[in-house]
Amino acid sequence: MYKKLITLFFSVLLLSILFSIPSFAGGIRVYGEGNDNFHRDHFYISKDENGHGNQSDTSGGIGGIDSNGYYNGWVDPQDESTNFKVWYKMDFTGKDKQRINKGDISVKVKMWVADTRTGLNDYAIFELFTWVTDSWKSLAYKKEALENSATWTFTKDIPINSTALELDFSSDESGDNDVEFKNIDVYFYDKNAPTVTKIETTDTGFKKIGSTVTFKVVFDEAVKVNGTSKIKMNSGANAYAYYTSGTGTDTLTFSYTVAAGDEAETLNTSGNLEYGGTGDSISDDAGNNTVTTLLGKPNNLTAKNIKIDGKKPEISSISAVGKDTRGKTDKQLNSGDWVTMTVNFSEAVNVTGTASSIKLPLNNGGYAICQGAGTGAVTSLSFKYTVASTGQDIAALNINGDLIGGTIKDSVGNELVRTTKSISTAGIRVDNTPAVAQFTPDKATTYKRSQSTSVTISDVNGSGLTGMLYKYIWSNNADTGTVNWNNAADASAGTTQALAKSGVTGQYYLHIRTEDIAGNYGYYKSGSYYLDNQNPTISLDKNGSSPPQNDHSVKVTVQDALVSIDSTSLRFQWYRDVVGTNWRSFSLTSGMATITAIGKGVNDHIDSHGNWRLAIEASDSLGNKAVYTSNTFLIDKMPPEITINPSPNDTDDYKKSHSVSISYSDLNGRFTPGGIAINGKKYQWTDSTSTPTQNWLDYDGYIMQQSFTGVKYLHVKIQDTAGNVATKHQLFLYDNTNPTITFNNNGSETVQGSVAANITPADAHSGIKELFYQWTPDGNYNEGSWKYASSYNIPLTDVNGDWYLSILAIDNAGNRTTATSNRFRMDNMPPEGGINIVEEYTNSNIVDIDLWASDTNYPDQIQYRICLTGDDVFGAWKTFVPRLDNVEVSDIEGERKVKVQYRDKFLNESAIYEDTVIIDKTPPAADILYSENNWTKENVSVTLGNIQDTYQDGEVVVARNSKEVTLVNSNETISYDAKNHTYGFTFQNNGSRSFTLRDRAGNEAVFTAEVKWIDKTNPVISFSVNGNNNPSKNANVTVTTTDIVKLGDNILKDEDIKTIYYQWNKEATSPVANDLNWLEAGNRSEILLDGVDGNWYLHIKAVDCVGNTTINKTNRFLMDNTPPTASISYSNEDRTANPVTSYISFNEYAIITNPMDGGNYRTFDENGEFTFMYKDVAGNTGETKVIVDWIDKSLPSAKVNYSTRNWTNENVTVTFAVYEGANTELINFNIPIEMDYKFVSSKVNENLTVVEAVYEIGSNGSFDFTVRDLDTDISDRVKVVINNIDKVLPAGKIIYSEINKTQNDIEVYIISSDNSNQKVEVIAPEEADIQEVNGNLFYVFSENGDYDFTLRDAAGNEKVLTASISNIDREAPNAALEYSKTAWTNQNVIAIITPEEEVEILNTDAAQLDNDGTTQYLHTFFENGDFIFRIQDAAGNIREIEAVVSWIDKTSPDAEIQYSTVDRTNKNVIVTIQATDNSGEPVQVVHPDNVIKLDSKEAAQYEIEENGIYEFILVDPAGNTKALTATVNNIDKNLPTADINYSNTAITNKNVEIRLTLSEEATVTHPEGLLVKESGGNIIYEASKNGEYAFIITDIAGNVNTFTASIGNIDKTPPEGYVTYSTKTLTNKNVNVTVFADEEFAVSNNFNQKERVFYENGSYTFIITDLAGNMSQVKAEVNNIDKTPPKISIDYSTKELTNKNVMAVVVSDEEFIVLNNGGKSTFEFKQNGSFLFEISDPIGNSTTVYANVNNIDKTPPVITLDVADPLVFVVAPSEASEAYEDELLENIERELLKYTAFDSTDGDLTSKVTYNIKVIKLKVSGTYEVIYSVSDKAGNTSVASRIVKMVDRETFKVFVNGLDLSSEQMNFNTSKLKFNVMNPKGNLVIKWKEGYWSEGSMKSMANLVEAAGEEYIFEANKAGFYTFLIQDQERNTAFLQVFVQNVDTEGVK
Repeated sequence: MYKKLITLFFSVLLLSILFSIPSFAGGIRVYGEGNDNFHRDHFYISKDENGHGNQSDTSGGIGGIDSNGYYNGWVDPQDESTNFKVWYKMDFTGKDKQRINKGDISVKVKMWVADTRTGLNDYAIFELFTWVTDSWKSLAYKKEALENSATWTFTKDIPINSTALELDFSSDESGDNDVEFKNIDVYFYDKNAPTVTKIETTDTGFKKIGSTVTFKVVFDEAVKVNGTSKIKMNSGANAYAYYTSGTGTDTLTFSYTVAAGDEAETLNTSGNLEYGGTGDSISDDAGNNTVTTLLGKPNNLTAKNIKIDGKKPEISSISAVGKDTRGKTDKQLNSGDWVTMTVNFSEAVNVTGTASSIKLPLNNGGYAICQGAGTGAVTSLSFKYTVASTGQDIAALNINGDLIGGTIKDSVGNELVRTTKSISTAGIRVDNTPAVAQFTPDKATTYKRSQSTSVTISDVNGSGLTGMLYKYIWSNNADTGTVNWNNAADASAGTTQALAKSGVTGQYYLHIRTEDIAGNYGYYKSGSYYLDNQNPTISLDKNGSSPPQNDHSVKVTVQDALVSIDSTSLRFQWYRDVVGTNWRSFSLTSGMATITAIGKGVNDHIDSHGNWRLAIEASDSLGNKAVYTSNTFLIDKMPPEITINPSPNDTDDYKKSHSVSISYSDLNGRFTPGGIAINGKKYQWTDSTSTPTQNWLDYDGYIMQQSFTGVKYLHVKIQDTAGNVATKHQLFLYDNTNPTITFNNNGSETVQGSVAANITPADAHSGIKELFYQWTPDGNYNEGSWKYASSYNIPLTDVNGDWYLSILAIDNAGNRTTATSNRFRMDNMPPEGGINIVEEYTNSNIVDIDLWASDTNYPDQIQYRICLTGDDVFGAWKTFVPRLDNVEVSDIEGERKVKVQYRDKFLNESAIYEDTVIIDKTPPAADILYSENNWTKENVSVTLGNIQDTYQDGEVVVARNSKEVTLVNSNETISYDAKNHTYGFTFQNNGSRSFTLRDRAGNEAVFTAEVKWIDKTNPVISFSVNGNNNPSKNANVTVTTTDIVKLGDNILKDEDIKTIYYQWNKEATSPVANDLNWLEAGNRSEILLDGVDGNWYLHIKAVDCVGNTTINKTNRFLMDNTPPTASISYSNEDRTANPVTSYISFNEYAIITNPMDGGNYRTFDENGEFTFMYKDVAGNTGETKVIVDWIDKSLPSAKVNYSTRNWTNENVTVTFAVYEGANTELINFNIPIEMDYKFVSSKVNENLTVVEAVYEIGSNGSFDFTVRDLDTDISDRVKVVINNIDKVLPAGKIIYSEINKTQNDIEVYIISSDNSNQKVEVIAPEEADIQEVNGNLFYVFSENGDYDFTLRDAAGNEKVLTASISNIDREAPNAALEYSKTAWTNQNVIAIITPEEEVEILNTDAAQLDNDGTTQYLHTFFENGDFIFRIQDAAGNIREIEAVVSWIDKTSPDAEIQYSTVDRTNKNVIVTIQATDNSGEPVQVVHPDNVIKLDSKEAAQYEIEENGIYEFILVDPAGNTKALTATVNNIDKNLPTADINYSNTAITNKNVEIRLTLSEEATVTHPEGLLVKESGGNIIYEASKNGEYAFIITDIAGNVNTFTASIGNIDKTPPEGYVTYSTKTLTNKNVNVTVFADEEFAVSNNFNQKERVFYENGSYTFIITDLAGNMSQVKAEVNNIDKTPPKISIDYSTKELTNKNVMAVVVSDEEFIVLNNGGKSTFEFKQNGSFLFEISDPIGNSTTVYANVNNIDKTPPVITLDVADPLVFVVAPSEASEAYEDELLENIERELLKYTAFDSTDGDLTSKVTYNIKVIKLKVSGTYEVIYSVSDKAGNTSVASRIVKMVDRETFKVFVNGLDLSSEQMNFNTSKLKFNVMNPKGNLVIKWKEGYWSEGSMKSMANLVEAAGEEYIFEANKAGFYTFLIQDQERNTAFLQVFVQNVDTEGVK
């Protein structure tokens, strides 16, 4: 029985929310990977098929648990069961549930299912459940009996409120189950994007700048934030809330920060979610991007009422009010006055801080102080500024800076912007200083019309004076006391006042009385001022002129008695009736000026005919102006009239000349009736109708005519005495041009037996009248031999040579022309020629021969024959060629002759011509001479001379001119002596040189010169010892010198130098060669130096046998013959019981020999002496004795022990101890801190006294301590010296035997030293070869490298010195060799070496080149050869580099030329060229472009197609060239030619004859359609119509050619004409009409002109003739000329009186353009006047029209009140009757009616005045203003007012001239004072006194003012103070003082 087994392969593939992994097409995404709910703990096994969620039965084996705890295996229950099920349960998390409850999640389950056994069909069962609310809900179920495998897939939505998912896998209940479930994939899909559910915040209240508001955005599921997210807020354009936190949850937090400028009454979002950049997002776990919509979502932001205030409060305005000390508003402030300022804010603010600390800084240094901040929010603050007593004057008080102090914020805490506002407009001035007046200048002695001085009224501190008053008056009296100030004028302070009174002239003074606001007065007087108000005088040299003139020139004289004339004021104008505004300036010269009326540049003024006057204005330099107007001047602008004789009808026939005269008249009727006044008469001839501008001729009754031809125009110009010019022109036809003669066959270069010349005579103007001819052999005709020509064909026969045809033609005007043709040729002469053998001398029997021959007629048909043997035996006749190449003559040396003869086409034979050639095969001879044959250091010159040249002629040796022998390889290094015919070469170094001589025949000989005795090498000096850096007492050097000369590897010289010269001295620089202190010594001898000190050098001079000198020196020898100097010091020099140590030191390194141990100290335990012995490195010895005698054993002592007394680089430990048994102690250790000590230890005894002390000492020095005897109390100071500590590294220097490049080993010498003057040990590297020389150690190195030496001093300090050696060089220098050319060349070749390092060139004949910093060496090869460069590097290594050149070829190549035939042929000729070159290389043949190169392997072959001379260039590989000429003249491929001549080539309406002139004998076949006729033996072909006529010509050789005669000049059709117009549009200009035709033509009428000018509308018919004489007519019509200007009128916006502007409008019945006024047709008058419109119609006709306006009245009428004083009346009683009130009102109105009104236009308007009397309340006291008003007809209105005061009935009140005494101070400008006393009780008394009195003084001696009816009138008799006392019967009293300023005028102030 099989066990029931379900094998479950359950691999669950869990995929996470990977946004990029789509599963279904709908965009649903996977979900769930990594969820621990899929852990194996959630697998359950149960035998209860309905056992959902039971605990697992672990007894059933669940296999295949992987390392992560996930199930991937099988299930094998341990016991059999019919009910077996495996299921998987997944519990959803909170986030899962959230998304499921959205309805977002779907699940897909996919698996592979199979029955693994065959034959059994088990059922596989799968069911999918979810736990919903309280029960499982099945989502999918499938049961299927399986035969094979299958894939099951289930996709279901997970219901809302699901909390778990279960997958059930089971099989059927019977049989052996073998069902497998594998590859089980579970996917979760999120279908929906997250959305926002609400926005909420907990923030509330006001928010200021910088405050933040945080709110949360809640989504319907958890979301993730990628990048930046933001939300637009409603508080500003750039206001955003930005995401801050919450990713991974369903709630995101956003934060908004208030920025400056943000404002919102209620904060809210104003947009949807936004992202900060590309790729930013908010999405759920499945990657679904969130829906960004926020609008419409629940939002509690508005409910929170968050107010955004991002605007700082500002100072919106500041007002300021000034107050005087009485509290009265005032803008002029003095000490104690104050200013109240109110600072207003843009919003309510809270102010903290003391009020006095809050200030406004002012521009006068003061401050306005806050008067109280108040409590709570305020919208303004009040400030007060009090004027100080001094020092704060300012013209315009203002705030200077920001608000200071306090803390000012708005309700949300935004700080106030403290920028203030200006209060300058308040116009407050601060002035507490009395005014002072100053004059600038104080006087003026230069005359002026209005003198002025700057009166400066200043305060002490200079604060400015705007608004201050002062009095001034001008007087010609200097006494200020006489000034009547009542007559003085007021002025504003600080301005300049000028007197400008008419007629005042003389000296005046300015008197000033200043008065400032404080009432201070000051009196000042200026110096004198010179015044001039006299006008200049103007006079004219002529005052008007009756004779008319075109212009008038008037001399004007302007003068002034006192001052100069103002040149800028000089102006004039010409006017007709009234002086206008058109003024022009003029200038004076010596007080005079000339003024013209017309045409003078800047003075152009008038240009009109008529009567004119001249107005002159002139002012002097002070502005006094004079005006002068003249009498009438007459202007004549009308030109005279001109008549030209003969009339135009008589001048249109061609003549050689015409009889011409002119007449004229000038009718100037208005000014000079009758009479002619002509001033100038001119004329001129031109080719056009345009009036000329220059080159006029004077007319004196005769008109000069030149030899004119064609159309000419006579221009006449007449000028009358007034300058008016009239011009006129008239056409004349002339013919002064000779006829023309055309030779249609103008000579012939073809030789002919007879000829018929054809001519065409012509005359362009009057026509041909007669024709004559004659034939001459030289072209010179005879006037008496003319023959009449009846035809245009003139024959010539039976003559030879050149003949010419001369023609005489006479036209109808009598003009004559002669013309002579080119030559016509006849031939009877033989050719002429010559011969030249190119090679006069040659060493070959092959020569080139030049031939030349000429024939007058047929030079290309010449033949020749030649004789080469000299016996007059000629060869056959051949076609002539100019060159015979490679002609073979006799090969025997000597002179040979060649002869030639020529014949022409007609077999005429020439004379015989000959030339000679010399065959020379003998080479030239020469000798070589040397300038020196012994050893020398100079250059050696070689001369190649005694040059000879000969050849053998039979038995005779013929000597040639040796100077014709040349040097083949000559170059610039070889000199030439032309006189002696020698060649020279200079050897600068040993070597050889070859010379090649060549004679004229080309024979060559080589001569070689060789030099081996030049010595330019300096001797070599070597030293046995080269210096010594160790001190030594002597130096001994052996010197060796050698002299070696080499040439390559060969030694030419190797000698010792026997005598040398030497010097010892201390200078490192060697003496010069001629120094007198040189001493002689033998070679290899020892040279000794001793007994000296210091640095010494041995200098050696060696001179070889030719004088080459070497001077060398050794390195230094350090000489020392002086013992070292010693110094002694002691450890203690005071009396002591302790030991004393003496120390010795030296000025140099010294070796101590006593004591034997070499110690530098000696310790004395008791008194005694000791001698130090020593020596230095050089061996100098010395000794020094030391004596110690101050040791006193009676003193207490102590033991001093040192850790070492030797040199050490460690600290020294010193132990101090008392002696055993001694009752002593150690105290007072005095160790300097500089010794770097350290206390180590100490010991004390039972008495606690120090008996031992140990110190560690780090630096040398001395110190002391005290030893005290406790028994005797005796103390001893013990001195301790430490001088053996050395922590300083030794010093060293490396000396190299050689620092330059060298082949030798390098010796290194170490110079060491130590601060202790002790010996320094040198530890050498193992690579060093140590050598001792004279006690000196040298370290020898044979290889480059870095080598370390260790220096160790006596204390053990070590220092490493590195010897760097890089200058050993034993390799010869390398250099790259290159050549300027490496191929065959005919140029010099330059061998160039470029060394790889810096070298010396040993060749003196090698050039040096600096190539961009690289040094190169050059040798120039002028011919093939070799050259050895010898270079030596700095180390002395020599390398030889051989340069070999074998490719120089300066010899031209040679060649032979052969022809395929020399006979005449019509085939091409083949030319064969055999070329050779001495290089053996192929020669390039450069052929001309007009030959054909053939492919030939044997030689260069070329095919020539036509006769000619062909130059071939032979070019060898080196570039040498040779020209080779091939002459071919036997090719005849030319077709026969013919000259075609026509009887007429001009356009004609007649038949045309054709004549043919053949180039050679030939037959002619003519075409059909021609009339053939014969004339004088010539065939003539006549054509009657145009066309192409082909003639076929065949020459004797059969060459056929066709010639076409083209006839195109027969024209029998009249021309078809038409006209064009300069314009067809309407125009005010003349219209030019031009006639045209379809062919070339001439105009027979209209004076032969193709253009006609229409000055007015009309028509004209042109008669035109073409070139053939055909005629037709063309009519022109013009009707578009309009020269009438438009008709214009002006309309006005109103013609009634108005106070408004008046608009003038241009009106016309046709289209017009306004040329001025900016193109506008309207002009607005703002005042009366006129305006001139300039008007044009569209075509340019212009006119002008004035617009005149005089109805503008903008001046209001004037209301004049008879009395300006206030009216005073007593109020009516409260119980007054109506009649009482009427009477009172009548009285008031009676006074108010005292006025008048007047208008400048309307006149008296008094009756039109209205006033508001009703404003007065009769029963109410107070001040009332009555307003008067009146308007004129134009609408201008004026108002005036008068004060009516209604006073109380009970109050005693006094008015003086209407002023209330109780409130106003009284100053009067009138002497009449009217007193009105209101409500007096009983009798009234008014007393007065002159002067300023107190009230008490009025009791006596007072005057009474008498009553005048009900009024009291007081009349003052002078200006000044008056005091008044007014008292009624009840003793009601009024007291006042008044000041009467003026007794002459009335008015009140």
